[in-house]
Amino acid sequence: MTSPSQHLRCIDANINRASEACRVLEDIARFTFNNSKLSQQLKDMRHHIRQSSIPAALRHRDTPADVGTQIEASDERLRKDLASVIAANAKRGQEALRVLEETAKLEGSFQLEAEPLRYQLYEIEKQLISELPAHQLWQQKVYVLIDEDTCEDSVKLAQLLAEAPLGLIQYRAKSLSESDYYERAAVIRDALDPQQLFIVNDHVSVAAALGASGVHLGQDDA
Repeated sequence: MTSPSQHLRCIDANINRASEACRVLEDIARFTFNNSKLSQQLKDMRHHIRQSSIPAALRHRDTPADVGTQIEASDERLRKDLASVIAANAKRGQEALRVLEETAKLEGSFQLEAEPLRYQLYEIEKQLISELPAHQLWQQKVYVLIDEDTCEDSVKLAQLLAEAPLGLIQYRAKSLSESDYYERAAVIRDALDPQQLFIVNDHVSVAAALGASGVHLGQDDA
């Protein structure tokens, strides 16, 4: 049987865990994806969770005596990419909300409608993952290649493709120097629909400079 102080420490820890996870996801939505809608949803969720905190829980917080602070998962300090950061923090928030959901059922416990927040966080995780360029690339069914060396008018072709229901365009120009490729690729990209993903061929630095969706590399490139 748990004591009131143990019960309050559990509430305090999971409120902190859920709100911290929301803050990480909020900053990804805000600074990485520039998605104001998701950023606002996560901010509202974080504030709602924080407002459910019980003053007495803070008084019973005892971090030095918490055995959980000494326990780490094997991959706790490893995040191989942004997708893994999103997934880890979404799961952390969802699990904390599940604990709060069950804790709120105990008699005399705090009041928080954690279940709707948990379902909302499932959907937000999906939407954040869908913002990743790799996920967007994976969803495309048609991959169109504009080849400068075989195309009569690459800019005109790009303008026509901008009006087509195509999500992914790659520009290739093997005969151009890197500087000439950059100038031409910038024109091609501007001719396309901004919603279309744009892939640079061979040149990583050009892809970075243009803010391209990706770069296509052969086995001997880079």
